[in-house]
Amino acid sequence: MQMIQPRKPTSSADLAGRTLQGQAPCAKRRAPWSWFRGVKTTASCNTTDIRSFFDRCASTGSPEQHGHPQRLLEYRLALVRHLARIRSSDVVLDLGCGNGNHLLALAPAVARGIGIDVSPGMIALAHARLGNSAWTANLTFEVGNAEKLNGIADESIDLAICIGAFEHMLDKRAVLASIYRGLKVGGRFFCLTPNADYVWYRTIAPALGVRTKHLSSDRLLTREEFSMLLDQAGFRRSRSAAWTFIPKGDVPALVALLLTMLDVIGRYARLDSFRGGLSLCAWKDATPTSQ
Repeated sequence: MQMIQPRKPTSSADLAGRTLQGQAPCAKRRAPWSWFRGVKTTASCNTTDIRSFFDRCASTGSPEQHGHPQRLLEYRLALVRHLARIRSSDVVLDLGCGNGNHLLALAPAVARGIGIDVSPGMIALAHARLGNSAWTANLTFEVGNAEKLNGIADESIDLAICIGAFEHMLDKRAVLASIYRGLKVGGRFFCLTPNADYVWYRTIAPALGVRTKHLSSDRLLTREEFSMLLDQAGFRRSRSAAWTFIPKGDVPALVALLLTMLDVIGRYARLDSFRGGLSLCAWKDATPTSQ
């Protein structure tokens, strides 16, 4: 686990003016494996396109794609607890909550939970699951845009989480600015996302001409890029760590086995680029008073 120190290795203009690392277009390259061209990439350029994509995903029930559902859920929540230190008094905001899986699992441990997602179809799934649970009194699910968070009052949230959704959000700076506004002083922002430095995304898939984007607008971040965006949003303190993310739902079984072996090596050799995922928690500290 590493402390991220404020630094400016990449300028804002540089970041805004180029494709983020690990996401080089490969649609024009012919994959040498004719039987495996990767995921089907859906063209998207605005929120409406993204909403339509996830509404279609919701129509199938949005099942877990990358492994055993319960084991993956427990693993992700353990990461949240480890870095974000969940408290029973917390008001939790789940950005890109999808079918509500993570927030429903956290409900017994928090005071209140709010889930938002740009997809009405996903929110309908979350409402259906909530109706069959014991947590209707302290959870709500709403259609909303993480870039604006219009329904969230200033300094009203203790913990904001974003699990497997940040890579799909178009204006990441606006999202982080909205989160920062909504957090109480001392509040935390926790994110789980694929790592743009992952050897699969950065090296192997591009070399094979394999597509890895579900949406053409998807953008992954490196640890360095995420750190810079957090600093721009006002977060001055954060911690990050690698986590095991293997895109089993996107690749054939043999490729998944290779990536699993790389993950084992990465864990023992502490090679974050073999692990697949980036986990991060940032704190909203009190603004220092001027002298």
